[in-house]
Amino acid sequence: MRFKRLRTETEFERYRASFAEVFARESKGRTADLPVEYLRASMPFGVFDRNGEMVAGYTLAIGPRLRLLEFVPAEARAKLVVPGGKTWADCCEITVAWKRPEVTALFMASRFWPRTVLGVLATGKPFLLGHNQSERLDKFYTGLGPKTLYAGPSSFGLPSRLFVYGRTRMILSVLLLWSAITPWRAVRSFVGGGK
Repeated sequence: MRFKRLRTETEFERYRASFAEVFARESKGRTADLPVEYLRASMPFGVFDRNGEMVAGYTLAIGPRLRLLEFVPAEARAKLVVPGGKTWADCCEITVAWKRPEVTALFMASRFWPRTVLGVLATGKPFLLGHNQSERLDKFYTGLGPKTLYAGPSSFGLPSRLFVYGRTRMILSVLLLWSAITPWRAVRSFVGGGK
């Protein structure tokens, strides 16, 4: 598997189409809007298999233009405050991550997510934003100790939470996840025949 930063319109369109396909499958037919302008203004990365097929991807964006803020209703968004007297320009985010079914959980735990975090650290930004609209993921992420900026209905009416990790908390969380989850995924992969 090879990681590559995407820079051309053709690559952006492949990314958008793949993300839309995966999102529709996983959300039972719902659609997701991923404007090409967001990809142009951000740093999208594709993961390519040995045949040159894009099989996974993620986008690293640097503030002040942040997609995750759009999930917070406008009135609540206007009242949000970045910790430590910082601004949205001091934040970054990882968004619209996706993978095809053939990409294993072991690959995601051992290579994909650590790679995203290294990218975040390379930005030099002090904060990483996170967001979810899933009760299961909410329990998982908030157990790692990020600071909640907003909790309530999203712009789409779903229960949601916007949170922020400082650099130290982010590094510790990733090390904990990597050391705890990767061996478990490796055992499951071995026992389950590669899934």
